[in-house]
Amino acid sequence: MIGGAVQLSSNKNKGTDFFGNNTTTSNNLILSPQLGFGLNHNWVIGIAPALTHQVSKSKSKQQTVVYEQTAKTTIYTAAIFLRKFYSFNDKVGIYLQAQGSAGKGVDQSKTTQNGSIVSGPNKAKASVIAAELRPGLYFKATNKILIESSFGGLEYGHGSRKINGSSGKQIINTIGFTMGSSLTLGVNYIF
Repeated sequence: MIGGAVQLSSNKNKGTDFFGNNTTTSNNLILSPQLGFGLNHNWVIGIAPALTHQVSKSKSKQQTVVYEQTAKTTIYTAAIFLRKFYSFNDKVGIYLQAQGSAGKGVDQSKTTQNGSIVSGPNKAKASVIAAELRPGLYFKATNKILIESSFGGLEYGHGSRKINGSSGKQIINTIGFTMGSSLTLGVNYIF
């Protein structure tokens, strides 16, 4: 099986913090080709390199002062996956995919106050390790073409970033369960 997927996700949070009213948005794009080998009729094991690009913006307003932070992250990863197919009939079914990945990349950020830069631009090296369990739907368009979609899953991620020129390191751990906040569409060719 050779193919790939495109994943888009977007999050927006509004609230109040130390600086006043706060709005944070995050948009992600993941491009992930994959190459899988059938173990038998319903099992596939494979590899999936990926490119992840994320843009985050946070804006806080306290009276007449506006703080704005922007960050852009690009990470290249390699993953190993195992997928189990469950068919409803000859054309339609579901699958469950377990995946582990690791990668490295670059993070760039800056902070402004009323339009003037107060921090940055900062450049940091980033690294990630992740595990994911993801359900999906598939449609067999022909004997060789499989169209698939997944819309969430259970995931764990561990990341670190080190800003160039500093001795400190930021550690980020995430555990998430998502349904509907991200959508993955893919096309696979079965050989």
